Amino acid sequence: MTAEARSHVRIRLIFMLFVISAIAFLDRTNISVAGVQMREELGIDKIRLGWVFSAFLVGYAAFQVPAGWLAARWDHGFC
Repeated sequence: MTAEARSHVRIRLIFMLFVISAIAFLDRTNISVAGVQMREELGIDKIRLGWVFSAFLVGYAAFQVPAGWLAARWDHGFC
């Protein structure tokens, strides 16, 4: 692979990571904003809503390590 082709792959990868990070940020923000309406519609208290937020965070955090490992492994294939 030429240096120019590698550069294009890296730029695409950086752009994709930026988009994915922006979506993840919006998800985290939206669930906190939607929490008020979720409480009202589902009739749950603040403690149970905290469990919902924690479950979202744990699921989000659980994929950080495997995704990083996969990204590092995938990136080494293009270098």
